[in-house]
Amino acid sequence: MSDQSTIFSLDNVRAFARISGDYNPIHIDPVAARRLIFGRAVVHGVSVVCWVMERLAARGLAVGSLSHLKAAFRQPVFIGTKVTLTITGGSSRTKATVSHDGIVCVTMSLEFADTQLSPSGRPTDRPASTGAPV
Repeated sequence: MSDQSTIFSLDNVRAFARISGDYNPIHIDPVAARRLIFGRAVVHGVSVVCWVMERLAARGLAVGSLSHLKAAFRQPVFIGTKVTLTITGGSSRTKATVSHDGIVCVTMSLEFADTQLSPSGRPTDRPASTGAPV
């Protein structure tokens, strides 16, 4: 089990908006977001998922061999709020929970293909391609 924390800043969220093209005011405009559903600006859900994947990779998990991902967005992650990531499980099945002040915001279940890492940290064998776009 591992715990890590971060605070998503407005600059982080605006950088993700530039990359993703998602300029919804609920994410990038704190004044406009006050009039919307959560009453505050919130982090893009996919940005939170990317942060979790980054932290898993930092733990040495072969995230390039991800075969299954299920994410549930239970509560918003607010800009400027410290969130904690809790990781449980092993190298083939992992669970991740992002929360703040005991409130669960995002839960993720991840499964990884059975691969081994080369000295460079890359998987040495990959699952067979189905020909379908990723």
